[in-house]
Amino acid sequence: ETAVYSGADLSLSVKSLGTKKVPVMVVFPDGADDAEEVAKRCEADSFLVGDPTASAFGALTRGLLREVGLHHRVSYVEERLRREQRRYEQAADLDEQTGFFPLGVFKRILLTEARRASRYHIPLGVVLVGFDAYQPLKARYGERALGPLFSDMARVILKVIRDIDIPVRSGPDAALLMLPHTDTQGAKRVGDRIAGPARMLRVEVGGERVRATVSVGVAGYDGVHEVSFADLMRRARAALDAVRADGGDSIEVR
Repeated sequence: ETAVYSGADLSLSVKSLGTKKVPVMVVFPDGADDAEEVAKRCEADSFLVGDPTASAFGALTRGLLREVGLHHRVSYVEERLRREQRRYEQAADLDEQTGFFPLGVFKRILLTEARRASRYHIPLGVVLVGFDAYQPLKARYGERALGPLFSDMARVILKVIRDIDIPVRSGPDAALLMLPHTDTQGAKRVGDRIAGPARMLRVEVGGERVRATVSVGVAGYDGVHEVSFADLMRRARAALDAVRADGGDSIEVR
């Protein structure tokens, strides 16, 4: 007796195998008007309706194989980044106030990642976050009183970024973030997710509750042309300066 299987159930079973991406293409008979809906429901990567020609089947198969190859390549690079970050964490003296990396370590990592991104066309984002209240509060209370401002903002930033992202204190009033595998729009979304909670934050400085808004400069590499460490930093700084010149509490992309 021949066993009968549900194609949709079989597709879902294959897609649930472990953590590796397994490509699934389903073929429907002629006249299957609900082919697209069923393919989505059973999580298929692609589908065909009717008897597939050799050329159509070959084109779809090649596309699936390229997708799987890219997925494994990205997973491999992200795991390498995590290992490198853990190694740097063990070797570096993290900033006690923020848990951020020292600037020297950050520059070495960003230089390496910029070269890797340019060579393999991997997106890379840089976000520069400036604290709007810093300078007027420094003039009023002195720099030593501003520790809580940076500590609270660091907690906001660390809640937003991923474990493969690299944060650093880039000056007395700014934080710099490197975002591997993140294009320009993705980096802007990270900036938005930092700026929103910052507007709600109230920090006590010198007995005064201060609204802690931020200015955010974003620069990104989308994997198309060559990129350099110096170019990313220059564009992020120019974007931040433009926001500050316009009054702060906003985001600029360069």
